[in-house]
Amino acid sequence: MYMQAVHLPGLSAGEQPRYRFPDKGPAPEDLLFTSASYPRPEFERTAKLQTRYIVRVCATALTRGELTWIEVLQIGNFETHGGPIPGHDLVGIIDDVQYEPSVVPKFSKGDLVWGLISFDRNGAAAEYVMALEDELALAPFPPPDHAAENWNNTLATIPLSGLTAIQALFGHGGLKLSQLQSYNKSSQSRTVLILGAAGSVGVLTVQLAKLAGLNVVAACGERLNGFVKQNLEPDHILEHETILRTGLSVEMKPLSIPDVDLVIDCVGGEILKSTLLQQGCIRAGAKIVSIASPLTAYGDETVSLIEDTCRQRKTQFEFFIVEPNSVELDILGELLHNGKLRGYVEAVYTLQEARGAMKRIEEKTTSGKGKVVLEVYHT
Repeated sequence: MYMQAVHLPGLSAGEQPRYRFPDKGPAPEDLLFTSASYPRPEFERTAKLQTRYIVRVCATALTRGELTWIEVLQIGNFETHGGPIPGHDLVGIIDDVQYEPSVVPKFSKGDLVWGLISFDRNGAAAEYVMALEDELALAPFPPPDHAAENWNNTLATIPLSGLTAIQALFGHGGLKLSQLQSYNKSSQSRTVLILGAAGSVGVLTVQLAKLAGLNVVAACGERLNGFVKQNLEPDHILEHETILRTGLSVEMKPLSIPDVDLVIDCVGGEILKSTLLQQGCIRAGAKIVSIASPLTAYGDETVSLIEDTCRQRKTQFEFFIVEPNSVELDILGELLHNGKLRGYVEAVYTLQEARGAMKRIEEKTTSGKGKVVLEVYHT
């Protein structure tokens, strides 16, 4: 059986791989919109034996750089009929359930679900996708003030970015999830600096940090300062350009911003490098968590300088990659339904337009005020 999908070219038997991580990745122009193999749960490579679902895709979102991820470019993801399918955010309807006789499935045919598909398997830029039970949760209903007809597209912006934000703050950042359930004013004595606050992960990190009662310092590009100030309302706003020009400490002190207890980096590059090398406004014992860049991206000499600075300041750096988590999806869903969390849609494309959508993302011609969504099936 076949379905319509967006995918990279397949690989014939004996053919050498076209792509290689990290120096020879695909481009948006390599994406094809053709027939691809219908999901076959019995052949899917998974680490755990658990209930598997065939989901009819309603919407997915695309992410900058995802075509070049090492998990995506594994040779096993390239079949004769087609290569990897992008779009690991998922909103869709359960179409079929495959489970062991001794297991009671969590979801039923017809359920509207959302989730994050593991990066080493095909994504949701297709009519159908296979998902594991721990990758999914029941999709939340929209809040009263949200247009129901656009809700699936809004939901598609959340799983990857929202789970990254919640794991950065409450997993790797050391905060407690209970702070989201009961606003704790005593938490305001703790200050979090969020680099890349206007990006798809940053906007959700700012919102979650505020819900947890933290003193939030949001750093973003000058062009998006107004968007962050108006929509996210952090306690303080810094601009990346000024941080690079004068340094983080020089930027913070005139604003009477307390020293930082936690840094969440959503941008990497020179902004993270500058922050790691100039930690005068970061408290001893603070954690610096990056979702954008490991230290190895900076070369041996710079890494040595950063490690020396962290030792002197007694700070800890950590880079991580988000993992699917159905419990955290339920938490995000409740916040969305109650109107406490908001997703932002930059633009909506059809499945046939995915190549142009990905090109728009990679060429950074988006406004930077939300994610680019593919609407596959309108309910």
